Amino acid sequence: MTTAFRLLVTEPLDGALNMAFDEALLLGRLAGTSPPTLRFFAWTPPTISLGYGQPLDHRIDVEAAASLGVGLVRRPTGGSAILHEGPGLELCFAGATGYEIELDGEKLVGSAQRRQGAGFLQHGAVMLGAAPDRLRRVFPGERDPLAGMTTLERALGRRPSFEETMTALAEGFRGVHGLELHAGGLGPDEVDRAEALVRDKYATERWTRSGRAPVVATAIG
Repeated sequence: MTTAFRLLVTEPLDGALNMAFDEALLLGRLAGTSPPTLRFFAWTPPTISLGYGQPLDHRIDVEAAASLGVGLVRRPTGGSAILHEGPGLELCFAGATGYEIELDGEKLVGSAQRRQGAGFLQHGAVMLGAAPDRLRRVFPGERDPLAGMTTLERALGRRPSFEETMTALAEGFRGVHGLELHAGGLGPDEVDRAEALVRDKYATERWTRSGRAPVVATAIG
């Protein structure tokens, strides 16, 4: 038995819009207006994403990140901070927790999830390559931010492209999970919802720094 999913590939986006699209897809799914979706995406500019409940403290050097042109956003999913370097690298910083995809005992894919009602949002960050010097600058509290981790570049002896990795993952979802993937785009309601989430939540300092969205008042006459 196969399950039909929408295969959605979006161009590299900034952190606020990437996270807003993901929450919009979850909300649409819960409302019954969005199909089950497998989305592949990248980041521009490079961005640190904080876990939903993670404090923004001394473990992350926000000034160093800004000097490197690295953005900052808070995810709707859990876990700890990740440096997303864009389609060429996609770095992931966090130790393996026992629920990660590993290769020879080292983490290869970071994973975070949010469950809400009958739906869930699952994030996966695939490590194509790494830039250790940049990691050390933005995560100064870690002696070795790549300890316990590996990359596809190290495993394969070459760095696969974003497109190659995406194609392989899609085939894996088809073969292993029995998904029937149909290419599709975002609907106008999903785009509208995402834009509102950017404005009211993901692009705000209150959400990014403390995990609390601003209060939005609506008057109904």
